[in-house]
Amino acid sequence: MKIKVVQDKISKDELVEIGKEFYVSMIKGVVDSDIWGFNVIFEKEKDSWIEYISLINIRPQAGNMNMEVQDNVIRDKMKKIINSKII
Repeated sequence: MKIKVVQDKISKDELVEIGKEFYVSMIKGVVDSDIWGFNVIFEKEKDSWIEYISLINIRPQAGNMNMEVQDNVIRDKMKKIINSKII
């Protein structure tokens, strides 16, 4: 499985190529906003292509009791970071 660390920008086409290797129509990732996990679903429009679901999101001490990020403030921060990196 190919792992890519994105510090600046990455094209959607490059993400699609990376995703083909393992997940086909999506890519899994983490964002450095206290390391929260997400998925980008390529077939969805950019305004709704992020799923805030990952095993690493289960954080009882942070008040997040399941795999989906519950806090809308965190979701908004994640969305801003993710969408700023994908061109």
